[in-house]
Amino acid sequence: MRRGTSLIELVGLLAVLGVVTLLFGITLRTTVGDVPRLQGVAQASRVVSGMLERLQGDIDAAKSLPESHAGKAAGEKLLFIELPEAIVSYEVAEDEIVRKELRAEASDAAGQSYTWPVGKAKVSFHRWESSGFVYAVEVRRAVEYRKQDKTEDKLVNTQVFYLASMPGRREK
Repeated sequence: MRRGTSLIELVGLLAVLGVVTLLFGITLRTTVGDVPRLQGVAQASRVVSGMLERLQGDIDAAKSLPESHAGKAAGEKLLFIELPEAIVSYEVAEDEIVRKELRAEASDAAGQSYTWPVGKAKVSFHRWESSGFVYAVEVRRAVEYRKQDKTEDKLVNTQVFYLASMPGRREK
């Protein structure tokens, strides 16, 4: 009968324990560090998706997509939608997107507004035009993800919303 363990068995046990600890440490670091950041990316994408649903409803009821209103020109960060009762603007700010109901006249007085906190999401509007008539808006979106020293865009997507009043469009 043998009493005790040999030095070789202890060294082998320490080597196996080291490998298991290393693998567990990598998994723990990923769980603690990357998973919350990726959940933030998914949350920002969900908020932008909610904004796009509201935008779809406004575009479906829109008469036109004006080029400017109250001295402000539409662009990548600003979109105007002319509804039957008002003009609605969608403006992309630093960490939020703001929807404002404006009066149909050229005043900048705002009615109701709604803000979507989008965090690190990037959203831009691009109007599609043919023969001087804007018939659709393309919305490009992505969520910025930063890992260590690298920044990349995740969940990149483009959606196009067509005006219901587009010339030549048939009713459903």
